[in-house]
Parts: sequence; structure tokens; C-alpha cells
Amino acid sequence: MVTEQTRARMEFIGNIASLLAILLFRRRSDEYEPLSRRWMIAGFVSMIPYLWAYDRDWHALKSSIRRRGIATMGWSAIQQFILPENESVKYSFSIGMLVGGIVYRLWYGVLQPHPIIDNE
Repeated sequence: MVTEQTRARMEFIGNIASLLAILLFRRRSDEYEPLSRRWMIAGFVSMIPYLWAYDRDWHALKSSIRRRGIATMGWSAIQQFILPENESVKYSFSIGMLVGGIVYRLWYGVLQPHPIIDNE
């Protein structure tokens, strides 16, 4: 069984790989619009509370697949209404979310112990 600390470290590595892939894909794309700092910050800020709630199993977000699925679908629906139909904004928000995940996992998972450690 994978410990929470190991899962957090793998998530950290996965977020870095995803960020690099997005930046590489964006650089190679023909439509290279400037990123929006405002939407990057919004993505960053939105990711931290989600990971905090997930790590602490707030309202069974981690332990219940159903609740996690409902939360994910709800957040996706909110994003559809909030984010303008602009590729640059969507890239900016996604990059911000990934950077938020990287910073959170760097602090909780790599540098510091995971907030909730398994008793294994």
C-alpha cells in the first residue's frame, strides 16, 4: 500500500511533469497568446484550499469516491461559467492550478511531513 507521503511526492512529480508538458505544448502551438497573470493567480489560489481539504479528508473528500467526484464535477461546472472562452485564460488558470499544486506539495509532502500521516 502506498503511504500518503509517497502519494504526495508522486503528485508533486506529476504536477511538475504536467506543467512542463503544457508549457512545451504551448510554445510549439501556432496560437501563442500571452498568459494572464490574474487568471494564473486565480488558479493558484483555487488549488490550495482543495488540496488542504483533500489532505484532511474534509467532508470525506478523500475517503468517498462519490463525494470527490461530485466536488470535481461541481468545480468543473463552476469553471465553465467563470472562465471566459479564451484559450489564453484557460492555459493561465490551468498553469496557476498546477503551480498551486506544486507549491502545496513541495511544502506538504517533500519539505514537510504530509499533514495526515498514515499509521503504517
